[in-house]
Amino acid sequence: VLNWGNGGKSTVHGLNRITSDMNTTISSWGKLDYVLLLEGTNDYSWGLSPATTAYNIGRMIDKIKAVGAVPLVGTLTPDTKTNGKNIPRYNSAIISTVNAKEAILVDHYSIIVHAWSSLTYDGLHPTQEGYEFMANVWFSALLSQINGKNIVSILNLLLENE
Repeated sequence: VLNWGNGGKSTVHGLNRITSDMNTTISSWGKLDYVLLLEGTNDYSWGLSPATTAYNIGRMIDKIKAVGAVPLVGTLTPDTKTNGKNIPRYNSAIISTVNAKEAILVDHYSIIVHAWSSLTYDGLHPTQEGYEFMANVWFSALLSQINGKNIVSILNLLLENE
């Protein structure tokens, strides 16, 4: 798992760098099977609408598919810090785009919203426990995409590295 995250940036920035990030990964590792995409958290602060966020994510999905990888797209986590942000509106637009593009939806928001107050330290950023919670959601979604043969290989690799 490689982290291409770039804090404080918008989906415009993500769209501008995703091809380069994927090409670097393919060049280094020989292939790219899955891309876990969680973009848009900062778009409100950059003045981007939910429709623009969804459009940019849709373009990223297209770029991911163009290199033969499977896009798994996460919804945004809650934000109880920023007034007016309306995460559900952003997530609704993201979900519509993910469905239209036939990508895999990973709905962090609906899974984490009820426990958010105990999984954030400031209403916006997850605590370590919050990130672990999200990692488990990603892992579950990823496992649902991998066939039984690959699961055995992954489990053997994990056991070898312990």
